[in-house]
Parts: sequence; structure tokens; C-alpha cells
Amino acid sequence: MVLIMRDTFFGLLCTGFIACLLLAATTGPAFAYIDPGSGSMILQGIVATLAIGLATIKIYWQKLKSIFSKKPPETTTSREDSEDT
Repeated sequence: MVLIMRDTFFGLLCTGFIACLLLAATTGPAFAYIDPGSGSMILQGIVATLAIGLATIKIYWQKLKSIFSKKPPETTTSREDSEDT
């Protein structure tokens, strides 16, 4: 079952990739103008993508590190307190 799903996903992925290649190969020149505002928006998108990627890596790195780190043993003083009552 998993093998069939993997083959289906791979086939869809290949079909989408080929469709994108054909679309890119058959387009003509756009003769478009990119003003400085568009350039700064593109730069802002790149910086935001990097910031999100680094934050995501930091979060998952801390989770992964906490799984493999040794936790210090807890000291139990509540037992001594309960004997007094």
C-alpha cells in the first residue's frame, strides 16, 4: 500500500515538474519593468524567508536537543514534609 502511494506521489511530482518545464520553455519575452519598489519587496521576501527558516530550525533543534539530553534527577523533599504531619 505504501509503495503504491509512493509511486503515485512520485508520478504526480514528475508530471508537475514536466508541466512546469514545458510552461517555462514555451513562454515569450515579457518586456516588463521592475521598479525599485518591486526589488525591495523581493529583498524583503528573501529576508523574511531566511528569518522564518532560521526560527524553525532553532525551535526544532531545541526540541531535538531536549529529547537526547540527560535530565538532572529531581530531589524529593516533600517526603520529609509529609512525615511531620
